[in-house]
Amino acid sequence: RTADHKVSRHYGHREHDLGNIREYELYLEKINKIFAEVFTALKKGKYCIVVVMDLRKKSKFYPLHLDLTLIMQKIGFLLDDIIIWDRRRDYNFLRPLGYPYVFRVNKVHEYLLIFQKPKAKK
Repeated sequence: RTADHKVSRHYGHREHDLGNIREYELYLEKINKIFAEVFTALKKGKYCIVVVMDLRKKSKFYPLHLDLTLIMQKIGFLLDDIIIWDRRRDYNFLRPLGYPYVFRVNKVHEYLLIFQKPKAKK
């Protein structure tokens, strides 16, 4: 949270807390299992909306919205829409970070990924 100077929020040390997973691929595997259960529980024709922000850990960029979209489609969800949510009022205004050593732009948007469980066939 250093880019927006807000207080860091720690969510705990529980073993099954997704926020404590350090390996991105393992995180995606766990998310896959969770949303497979959501798919099973969701009624046909109903929607699942996921709010997500892409990540950067040091020099590595992770397109989480893209990876999650592909996972959801493999599970069986239909991608209905993607909305880019402008969060400039909640975060700092768009500005370069790390200059002059590296060029990074702080994230001021999140993605609303809208999925639908296919309707029953007629």
